[in-house]
Amino acid sequence: MTFGLDDPPPLMADPERVATDIVTAIDNEADVCYTPPIWRYIMAAIRLLPASVFKTLDL
Repeated sequence: MTFGLDDPPPLMADPERVATDIVTAIDNEADVCYTPPIWRYIMAAIRLLPASVFKTLDL
């Protein structure tokens, strides 16, 4: 999705970093892997939103 972009969008990770994080998560038998780690907090905030509020957001 970001191939060929001069400047990657904010909060995006490079493929090598994602691959390393996924391998680490598999080795640790983790159910969920957030990479970069900031996404853990972003998704926690989104999960706290009521569905009616989430549906009105332009994401």
